[in-house]
This record gives sequence, C-alpha cells and structure tokens, in this order.
Amino acid sequence: MIREERHRLLTALGETILPADEGPGAAEAGVAGYLERALDRRAARDRVRIESGLELVDTMARQRHGKVFADCGDEERADVLTELQRVPHRIVRGFLSKIVGLVIEGFLCHPRHGGNRGGVGWRAVGYSPEPLP
Repeated sequence: MIREERHRLLTALGETILPADEGPGAAEAGVAGYLERALDRRAARDRVRIESGLELVDTMARQRHGKVFADCGDEERADVLTELQRVPHRIVRGFLSKIVGLVIEGFLCHPRHGGNRGGVGWRAVGYSPEPLP
C-alpha cells in the first residue's frame, strides 16, 4: 500500500472509530499521524498483520461499495466496519482490536507521541496534567 493511500485509510478509520460529536474526535486530535508513527515503529511481523488488515478493510469497501474505504461516506464506512466485526477469524478480530486500541492511544497519548494534538483528547475526558509545550 502506498504511504499516501495508507494515510488516507488511517485517517478514515480514525474518524469512523472515534468521530467528532459534541467534542473532538480522531481528526481533531491528529490520530492519523500517531497511527503512522505507531505502524512505522512496530516489529515487522506486527506491521505486516496490521497492513494486511488495512488491505482487507479496503477490499471489503470495494466489494460492498465499489470504492476504497477512504472514499466511502460515513454510513458506508460504518457498514464496512460492522461487517468486518462479523468475520469470525481470530486474526481479523485481533486487527480490529489493535486498530481501535491504537486510535484510542492516539487520542489520549501525550502530544509528543504524535497524537492528541493540543491536548484535545485530554480536555475531552477532563484531564489536564502539565502545561503543554
């Protein structure tokens, strides 16, 4: 997967898993940047599993809606993730668990790790540690 395509997919996944509602979501927190950094730092074996899961998301989006996940609308994206949750395979379930966990990490981590831009995730949950740089 080309890096730009992967970034678009990660952005779309983050926004679908943690959308903005009455407060900030993954986009406002810069979660896609965190996900990129996290994937680049993973061990090769773990990175391959996640990349395979990302390809599956795009494949399912193409099969169900005729376009890649990043080009799907909100309802189409939700449909793809709902269908993905129904896949009983442990590797698919592991991928979903991993990607949801990484999105949450990116929303709540210290901003120096590439997510939680400006501390928006912390403010969303009522946490204010030290002043941000």
